[in-house]
Amino acid sequence: MNHRVTYHAAVRLLPYTTTLTAFVSVGLVTIKHWRQPTFPHVASVLGWAVAAVVVAALAKWVLSRLVKSAPSIGSGAAVSWIVALQLGVVLLVIPMLLLTVSMAEDDIPGWLFPVLNKRWLIALYDIAILTVVVFPVAVERWRPAKDADAVFAEPRPQPAERPTVRRRWVSRITDMIGIIAVVAASWYFAGPPWNLERHHRVIDWHEQLHLGSLQAISKGYLPYIGPASTVYGPGSQILTYEVMNRSGHFDIVSFRTTFAASAFLALLAVSVAAYWWLGILPAAAVMLLAFTYSPIAFYYTLSDGTFAGFYGWANPLRYLAAVLVVPSLARAAYESRKGPLNVRWLVTLGIVWGAGAWMAQENLSMPLVASGLLLTLLWLTRTIRLGPAIRSLIYLAVGFASVAIPILLYYAFHGSAREFLRNYFLNPRAVAMGFSNMWWPAQDSALPERYSYYFTLPFLLALASCTLWRLRPLRLESPLDFRRVRFLAFVCVQLVCYQTALFRSDNSHLRNTMIALPFVLVLGFWDLPQWLTTVRWQRVAVRGVFVVLVLTIYPVVRLQTWESLIMAPMSRFKAPPPLLTPSPIRDDERVAFKRTTRLLSDEPMLAPGSGLSVRSFLDLASELHETVGQRKTYIGPLGSVYTGLLYFMADLTPAPYPLDLETMTINGNMRALVIDHMRKHPEDYECFIGTSLSETEAEVFLEAHPDALTLTRQLGPTMIYVLLARTSG
Repeated sequence: MNHRVTYHAAVRLLPYTTTLTAFVSVGLVTIKHWRQPTFPHVASVLGWAVAAVVVAALAKWVLSRLVKSAPSIGSGAAVSWIVALQLGVVLLVIPMLLLTVSMAEDDIPGWLFPVLNKRWLIALYDIAILTVVVFPVAVERWRPAKDADAVFAEPRPQPAERPTVRRRWVSRITDMIGIIAVVAASWYFAGPPWNLERHHRVIDWHEQLHLGSLQAISKGYLPYIGPASTVYGPGSQILTYEVMNRSGHFDIVSFRTTFAASAFLALLAVSVAAYWWLGILPAAAVMLLAFTYSPIAFYYTLSDGTFAGFYGWANPLRYLAAVLVVPSLARAAYESRKGPLNVRWLVTLGIVWGAGAWMAQENLSMPLVASGLLLTLLWLTRTIRLGPAIRSLIYLAVGFASVAIPILLYYAFHGSAREFLRNYFLNPRAVAMGFSNMWWPAQDSALPERYSYYFTLPFLLALASCTLWRLRPLRLESPLDFRRVRFLAFVCVQLVCYQTALFRSDNSHLRNTMIALPFVLVLGFWDLPQWLTTVRWQRVAVRGVFVVLVLTIYPVVRLQTWESLIMAPMSRFKAPPPLLTPSPIRDDERVAFKRTTRLLSDEPMLAPGSGLSVRSFLDLASELHETVGQRKTYIGPLGSVYTGLLYFMADLTPAPYPLDLETMTINGNMRALVIDHMRKHPEDYECFIGTSLSETEAEVFLEAHPDALTLTRQLGPTMIYVLLARTSG
């Protein structure tokens, strides 16, 4: 390939490739503006195109003169970087196409949240990774090099001397003590007791989103289908329901307990994996950093001994499979250099991947993309052969299929496989097309996370480059040793996970993607200086620079109150302070009060902006429970609360509508499916609750039940209508 391209030829081509790309890009936006005069990006694209051409011309001038002062550059790996840069420039046409070419989703009416085209930004992100991480290595891979494949021609090293029985036992005991230590530490930071029965807080919107589908399952509906449909993963839903159902109290406390348990399980998995890969002291550092800046950091202990957090949304298990599977795959692939692949281990990793994908959709795509990126780099650096790399993915797929196929067969047996797949991919596909996408909010511009949002990509790209290349002189590290492979695996995971924060950009979604960051920071601090220099004082200086960069890009780490982080969990294990006066709250046997629990029934606010106290809402829910009875009910938009909360607290029986209102009826097309089902199956809708009788759903209900009894009730500041179909009973 580039063995035919000299340094001077590559440099001379740079302005031409840039100018061609700029010309095509300007042409695309001009055509778009001609067809759509309101298209707003013509001026910005033109400005960037002109700037790129100018920079390319300056780069040619600088690079042409640089080689005169340092002739060795012309025969080194700089050629590969220049060619890779031009490949990346040519590929910039793809983001321009995604910016200017409309998709069908752009014209669908009635989106629940606005649609913002960020497809071009995601493509730009991926091209940046290819240009900086993959293309230079790929071009260098085909540069003529003496004994390039010698690494695979070397005789296998003789097996090392086997440790004695005594040494094996000492090692096992040490490992057992280490695992017990990290398990105990995980329990201390995030394990029970969580004391959620006295955790006073509002019922967050994200909590309400789950409750309707859980109520549907309790009434016998198939999980993840129809009124039990949800935007989140099927495994998370079933796990939540089973914990609530088997706890003996199907209420808001048991619901929150499942999220606390998820945080504990995630921390436990991360901590044990960190010990297994890194040892006890690095594992302790990873654990503390996980509670500082990762999805686990959404949970913390308050001074009153209750475990607080972003209940209903923050689920660290959503990204866990990637950080477990990909580094383990890296070890298995690296060990294939000395022997056959460990098929059982790879299939087991595939099972973990499948179980993770069942828990959450993020666990489907992230391990797959990160594994593909990692294995590609390992092959390009001649660390592993192509055959073992492909077979590794095949064995992973076998393990994944052993989980996915039974699940699909289960839903196929119930005649709902198509609905299951539709519901599983509905929201991720919509988000990829622009649904609920947003830019970094103006009100978050003062938050320290904004530095993380803007600088995580260049930080990770720099780390990947330092792992793959030796800087003095510039040459590809081939093959990679195990430490580089391990670090590269975590960097790949973080590169892939961070990408999702580009869709819906705010501090919560950003932090949610940082599952691998603690590993990257710990390994970067320890390993990176050893690759950059052999001089001791220079290594110390590199570590200092690394720490400064980390504290600048991730200032949350610097702002963390470490004493509070370490000492606060102790309060969970203390007895609660006695009440100064006897509690005026009495047990109320009505279902709504039982599902809220006694200590939380008199909270002053039900939900943010609801205008309701908890007790006033529970009184209404209890009345509706008695009034509606077992009628199959459809609840329309309520304004002040989500429908799931009313279904759950009033213990109503949902009608068999095909899609949940708040999470799955995301646009006009989805709403039409629900309305069409109501028209075709009027007998399945025996009660309607909503804020307006002019809504299409209410009109369809009244068409089927013209003699329905109409009641009105107050939901805080909002009047609601309750339509009851006449039943023969």
